[in-house]
Amino acid sequence: MTTSTDTYSSLTASPRVEDLRDRHLEYYADLAERGDAELYGPDVAAWHRLLDSEFDNVTQALERAVETGQELAALRLANIIYWVTSWRGDSTAAGPWLEKALAVGSTASGPRAQALLDLGAVASGDLDDRQRGYQLAQEALLVAREAGDKKFEAYALRRLGGQYAHEVGGPEAATGILEQSLEVARQTGNEHEVAHSLYLLAWRKWREDPEGFRRDYQTTLDIYRRVGDIWSAGWIVYGMAWGEPDPIKAQDLAEEALKIARELEDQVMIICVLDMMGWLAHGRGEYSTALETFETTLEEFRRPGRKWPLWWAVTWQLASASSIEVLKGELEKAKARDEESLQIASEHQSKSNIYMAKTHLGRIAAFQGDHEKGLALAEEAVAIARDLGQRGGLGFALSVLGEVALFAKDMPRARSAHEEALSIRRDEQGFQAVTSLMGVAAVAIADERWDDARTYLDEALVLSRKSPWVSSVQVTQTALAKVERLRGN
Repeated sequence: MTTSTDTYSSLTASPRVEDLRDRHLEYYADLAERGDAELYGPDVAAWHRLLDSEFDNVTQALERAVETGQELAALRLANIIYWVTSWRGDSTAAGPWLEKALAVGSTASGPRAQALLDLGAVASGDLDDRQRGYQLAQEALLVAREAGDKKFEAYALRRLGGQYAHEVGGPEAATGILEQSLEVARQTGNEHEVAHSLYLLAWRKWREDPEGFRRDYQTTLDIYRRVGDIWSAGWIVYGMAWGEPDPIKAQDLAEEALKIARELEDQVMIICVLDMMGWLAHGRGEYSTALETFETTLEEFRRPGRKWPLWWAVTWQLASASSIEVLKGELEKAKARDEESLQIASEHQSKSNIYMAKTHLGRIAAFQGDHEKGLALAEEAVAIARDLGQRGGLGFALSVLGEVALFAKDMPRARSAHEEALSIRRDEQGFQAVTSLMGVAAVAIADERWDDARTYLDEALVLSRKSPWVSSVQVTQTALAKVERLRGN
């Protein structure tokens, strides 16, 4: 008796079916190769919609490429899967496909270097495994150099310099690697590749050389517009808004970036820009506007039936809204948001979002007088941040621990936490550095070291005036006035 399974096996094994599967693979491998080029072109939104609608076909084609040992086709298809899942807001799903494609062979090639970089982005971004991301980027660099592919050599250097080198060797190491990336990109003779490297290098100097930052970013933006790369242009405008010290100009740039994001239907860019607009309002001291922005964005990304929920966007906005409510003294509302954020982060096993929620909850507990709970939560957050190896996250967690320890009058712990946070964040020369400078100043005030407090606050004031954060200027000036009052001046 012939079973349905026997019939299926005979069909899938028939020459006709095998030929159809090969032709299917050939078509989608060609589509992937064309799509890879179009993703940086003027029709990027249309291509993303097309590739999103063809996602199941692309995965089936990749299965066939793996089955038949077609390494190059598998790698190209895996890259498209990474793009589509990233566009959807959660590239974790691309990880297994990238692993499958990379296992087909070991030939040094540009597509292999790209797949390694994509897998590294999944590991460090979605899975909180930055060490693996760093190792994969290093491997990609070796592969690109072995293949003699300057484009992917520059790309791997960009990833190493832009994402990992600062954490491993500090700002000078990051700048040095990005300068190598720019030099290699120029060797390609492709101005588009040059633009990719230039914008990351420009970002490294936006605090100490704001004019140079704006000049280089404008140069990069001009290149992207000239070659028709609308998607990259949108991210450049977004970066220019963050680096613009004039609050009005920063808001104008943010609105321009949001317009581009909506035209591209890029949900990740949309949430990033909206979050920035809320924080720009916060920096102007417009707390009600900031909270309204966060709540509107939160409502959109929690909407039932949304095709791609972007759970991490929800945790972002919960944390951002909580920060504003703390400033307004609405601690119970803030606590409820952070507890929801912690629940979502725990469900998705996202360590980076877990530590963020715990830092917020630790601060709120301290504000409410429960110093023991506040210290415990802040210490847990610091431990997670250390484990993740994220300098920025560790600096933030330490800063909160120092703040909570001050509330608890635990001066040794407050001093060590704030000083370590400042050692990490001082090089950033931005709002984070201002926060840590004010933290060590608060410790100095508690110790009645007035001259030290004045030195830290003067430095904080200089940095505040270079940023669009008007509120940080006001807070710093208030602290300076407090120092002079306490010392009898």
